[in-house]
Amino acid sequence: MDSSNRPTLVRGMSQKEGYDWVLLNDDQEVGGNLFGVQGVPMNFYIDRKGKIQFATRGFQEGDEVAMKAMIRQLLRGGETG
Repeated sequence: MDSSNRPTLVRGMSQKEGYDWVLLNDDQEVGGNLFGVQGVPMNFYIDRKGKIQFATRGFQEGDEVAMKAMIRQLLRGGETG
């Protein structure tokens, strides 16, 4: 698959869906190797201290419910350990 237009496609999808979080494109796989990315999309939920508290791989319709719950927990200052 030609990934040269991936940033444009991702930006378009993000705008269409109304996403307002940071989307990163890692063509060089620097972050992927550093953080152990195992699939796309890979979502990292980072607490206010900069620590990864949750990581999920993939997305299916309905996953947004769990995603919102994890984000709410982090915004309340909740940590997993």
